[in-house]
Amino acid sequence: GVPVWQVSTEMRTCLDDARYWRENGTFDPLEAAARFHHKLVWIHPFAYGNGRRVRIMADTCIAGTDPDTFLDWSGGGKLAAEDDHRARCIAALRSADEQGFGPLVEFVMEIAN
Repeated sequence: GVPVWQVSTEMRTCLDDARYWRENGTFDPLEAAARFHHKLVWIHPFAYGNGRRVRIMADTCIAGTDPDTFLDWSGGGKLAAEDDHRARCIAALRSADEQGFGPLVEFVMEIAN
């Protein structure tokens, strides 16, 4: 996460980026949601419950552009459980940390209905 004194600035940048992507069609809606999700995870804006809150925010991002799409983050199980689905999600987020967004976009496309 970012230092606490930078959270509000980074959140503003994240929201501005998401708005720009939507208004300019920079990314496919699912890729935009994946990138938005990653940036929020990186910022780590909440003291507790970052995972679920960030997933809700990413869901809201996709709902704004494609209200018929639902992201099943749990993959039919529990994302909090230590399983292959969770491991893939974490690995995809770590790849995005290094600007490799392909695995995260692929993961989000797989969980979209």
